[in-house]
Amino acid sequence: RSASGHAIARNLLANAGNNVDVVLLGSFAGAEAAGLYRAARTLAGAPLRIAAPAWVALRPRLLPALHSGNPRAAVQMIARVGAALLLLSLVLLVLLSPIAKPLIALVYGPDFATARLPFMILFAAALLTGAVTGWLSFAAVLSQRKATATAVYALQLLLLVACALIIAAM
Repeated sequence: RSASGHAIARNLLANAGNNVDVVLLGSFAGAEAAGLYRAARTLAGAPLRIAAPAWVALRPRLLPALHSGNPRAAVQMIARVGAALLLLSLVLLVLLSPIAKPLIALVYGPDFATARLPFMILFAAALLTGAVTGWLSFAAVLSQRKATATAVYALQLLLLVACALIIAAM
């Protein structure tokens, strides 16, 4: 399997994740539910906006550790940053919980205040996929485990679809 084949697969999976959940939700639960979900998903992306720069900043330190023959150093760096991001995200989750409904109403209007529960579910999912595993595909590609990186994107897409279906069932 070629590196470019894995890169194409990762890009396709990432792009599918951009809208597949909204399309599914619109199909199963209607346009109103899809609109509420879309608003919740937009706000729930905060952990990714916090985590992405942290993982990018870690890359210059992670590269030497990955190639030094001392994978333990790389694992320790990843674990420390992942734990800090997880803690920060959990604090944000706790702080946002009581104010999520008025915050959503402020940003999107009172008709969207009912998006609180989808927001909390998606925030927790974004916390896991971005804050905790944001490093995984990068490390997998550098360590020549391209199939693992592709699997990470597939799992993230499945998690997103599962969240949409759970919310549609509510």
